[in-house]
Amino acid sequence: STVQTLVDRAPEGAHEKATAAIRSVAGVIDIERLRVRMVGATTFIDTIAKVPRTYPIDRVEDIKRNAQTAVTKAFGDADLTFAAVPVARDNETVRDRIMVIARNSGLAIHHVTVHDLGAKLIVSIDLEVDGGMQLDAAHDVANTLERNIQVEFGDDVEVDVHIEPLEPELPFGVDATPERVRTIAAALTEYAADGEIHDIHNVRVRNTDAGEIVNFHCRATPSMSVIKVHEHVDAVERALRRAFPSVKRVISHAEPPRA
Repeated sequence: STVQTLVDRAPEGAHEKATAAIRSVAGVIDIERLRVRMVGATTFIDTIAKVPRTYPIDRVEDIKRNAQTAVTKAFGDADLTFAAVPVARDNETVRDRIMVIARNSGLAIHHVTVHDLGAKLIVSIDLEVDGGMQLDAAHDVANTLERNIQVEFGDDVEVDVHIEPLEPELPFGVDATPERVRTIAAALTEYAADGEIHDIHNVRVRNTDAGEIVNFHCRATPSMSVIKVHEHVDAVERALRRAFPSVKRVISHAEPPRA
């Protein structure tokens, strides 16, 4: 044991044991390099592991913590140095790959839609930029994103980027008057009366610098698909915005009926 410590050698089977422990952690795709050594009673493990590049930083940190737990369970007193290498998986979707492209450029995108026309991909994206940015600068950002997507998927991919102002992180707002809340709630109930959405409740209205923000809950048939629920709720939201131009945004939450 003393000789092994002096020559920086791990006990027999320790490498395989550590490899198995780290491979068992959800999110670890493969191990690129692993080294095990003993210093006294402590097992020191250094590893470079491959993780999905689509994972956010906090999820990668969870993988690291779970790997430490796994080697501690396997060896007792163990100290793990874990380096994560993001790699592409075979099952990545087109949307996954586009989100990675945007994240690597530090861009905020959402509502990514992809249509496959056989030999051609059609991609539509909502890109959020600083509302005070000049149009020519914002257009340059959008063009760069489009070019990066074409590099990934080929020049024949058709990309349309819708530019919109980035929502402030903490917009100032105050609760609307109870009378205004009742008015909005009554309108929502009216617009939902002839559809599959019912029991409009928990209606909240806030006044912000950008306009009114409306939140509400509603109920729908439990067996209805998410797509159908979204279509019906979206119709109610559009009707509200048409009737009340001051409403900037509507956020709904659909629930199944009470048991």
